[in-house]
Amino acid sequence: MRKLVVFVMLVISLQAKSYIISPLLPPTQEVLNTSKSSCDASCMHDLFNKKLYLSFLSHYKGTSDVALKSDFKVASSYLDSFVYHEDTISDKVLRIALLMPQKLIGRYSVSTPDVVMSYLVSRGIDFNFKVFNSIDESPENLVKAYDELKAENYDYVIAILTQSGVKALVQNVNVDRLVYVPTVNINQIDFSVPKKMVFGGIDYNAQIKLISDFAKNSSVIAYNDDSYIGMILGNTLAKDSKNIIYQDTITSKLAANYKQSLQDQEVMLDNSMVVFNTSAIKSGLIIPQISTLNITPKYFLSTQINYNPVLLTLTQPEDVENLLVVNAIGQTNDNLMEYTNLLSGDLKYDWVNYATDIGVEMFLDLQVNNLDKFFSEPIKHNQVIYNNRFFKPKGYYFAPNTTN
Repeated sequence: MRKLVVFVMLVISLQAKSYIISPLLPPTQEVLNTSKSSCDASCMHDLFNKKLYLSFLSHYKGTSDVALKSDFKVASSYLDSFVYHEDTISDKVLRIALLMPQKLIGRYSVSTPDVVMSYLVSRGIDFNFKVFNSIDESPENLVKAYDELKAENYDYVIAILTQSGVKALVQNVNVDRLVYVPTVNINQIDFSVPKKMVFGGIDYNAQIKLISDFAKNSSVIAYNDDSYIGMILGNTLAKDSKNIIYQDTITSKLAANYKQSLQDQEVMLDNSMVVFNTSAIKSGLIIPQISTLNITPKYFLSTQINYNPVLLTLTQPEDVENLLVVNAIGQTNDNLMEYTNLLSGDLKYDWVNYATDIGVEMFLDLQVNNLDKFFSEPIKHNQVIYNNRFFKPKGYYFAPNTTN
């Protein structure tokens, strides 16, 4: 019985660093088990039936169970078919640069390189991947980072930038190679951008429009975050909905003890649509407090900002029975999701990670004939087009809503 495979050793540096797969084949290959919990035969059958093949293989240690042996053979063959063979790809090495302002993007300075790596490794292709840290979004630092990646002949660039960063880049750099920005939607841009720049950010305007249309025949109460994105969402909702009867800006301190304010709003809240433009933590604190009142809102509604299982860990199932959240993240390859999970990435709930891998696939598609794509989102007029849908809680995860 052969020993199976998926062992990747990575060293991620926040300074410019190359990621080049060695031409030497490893002497052995192994699926690592990163879970602390045990998994019996029933658990393993469940993993296999859910097509979580990497998790299944990581627990498999040999068995007399005939069914598990059969599952092992299927999972092994499926994994082998997951990677590309040499005759399906071009001879050209895929060269991707990641341009990011480490000081500004927080946890994404760690997770984004991992997400890019997980996609590239999962494809089994030759690539050269390097991180260029601009530190911040000042014009001089962005120019320096771009000049460095250009001097090293990187063909494609993923740029983790804000709207201001995009503006600083295009106004100070001759963008002469394909640049993909997963963090900004083209609708946020009010200045000219080069044809070689593609955007992958989700469309919050479209998500707010979906919510406004859903709530058009009801009174609307809006709770807005005091963050930049919260204020943007609140302003967009105020322009799009004519039925707002009350809105409030929620700070962290206020969210933890909001019951007194809610009692003053009790009459308005009854049978209203409540829109949360607040973070998952703040929403998860306020919703249970609303549940203690003697009223029942029609629905709790939110955009992508609350498509986060953290919200469900802060609430009881009965608190969120009428919660609907708009989500743009779609389905992708099961093995890619497991590869990403092994590197502590998240393609199920983190839209920046999801959008980033769409960009990597766009680059690969330019070099591979008849690419078997992992993502279904089209790219039109330099923007990834997402399918916004309502999702609802199902236990401790979100599932597509099929009742509305």
